[in-house]
Amino acid sequence: MLPNSSFFPHPGYRTLLGYPVGEEAIIAQRFACLKQLGITSLTQHGTTQLLNVPVLGYGYCGVVISGQHHGHPVAIKLRRLDCRQTDLRNEARLLQQANSVGIGPRLHAHSDDILVMEQLSGVPLATWLNVSRSGEELRNQLGQMVQQGYVLDCLGLDHGALRYPGEHVLIDNGRITLIDFSHASDQRRPNNVTSLVQGLLWGTRLAEMFQLGLDLPSQEELRPLLRAYKQQPEQGPFVALCQKLGIAADGSAAVGGCAVTGKQLSNSVHL
Repeated sequence: MLPNSSFFPHPGYRTLLGYPVGEEAIIAQRFACLKQLGITSLTQHGTTQLLNVPVLGYGYCGVVISGQHHGHPVAIKLRRLDCRQTDLRNEARLLQQANSVGIGPRLHAHSDDILVMEQLSGVPLATWLNVSRSGEELRNQLGQMVQQGYVLDCLGLDHGALRYPGEHVLIDNGRITLIDFSHASDQRRPNNVTSLVQGLLWGTRLAEMFQLGLDLPSQEELRPLLRAYKQQPEQGPFVALCQKLGIAADGSAAVGGCAVTGKQLSNSVHL
């Protein structure tokens, strides 16, 4: 048994440290690493069940659980032992880049196999859309998502999973946060704005929900604007696209070579 059993609110969390294999040596190593990173305990929190305990989420690369970091709740991502990625260092680096412009959950600490991040409230976009929403609410969320996509495009960072953003956007009291940078890259051309517009406005269940509450332009009207933005991802084409969508866009401060207002960032980014 590991020392300090009070660290684990349920034996299942101990096993999760080495999910899915459960090797004792790995569990002991990660337990020690969590302590070094400032984690004082794990907590039973989350709406998803794994090994009969609640977790914040899990996917092909990692398991996300809840814990306490210097007295504050945090989300802890543990690399799965069967993941093809050998470590989480690149994801940590890219999340730090996103954090530099106020996007994504704040990264507090990390190791090769563990990310300690801000624990966010709110619900995924797909869940949020299960409730009837006003046109104003839908337009506000659309505007925030597209604006954050623009900031990432300006930064040269492609999120990589925004074509299907239902589980990659959290909404809390009208504010959004882009999450899960496991697919992100700064080595390919960023495609955040075009991915979001296509994923949110046509060909998906999310698009159906947005179209119910908004009077949106047709694909034929949007395609030349998206093409112009893709060819020249700068303020002018971006503003033209936003005007067609009926969302605000006003650029005055430079971020990564593109113009974005400080007001928009403070309004649309979860800090």
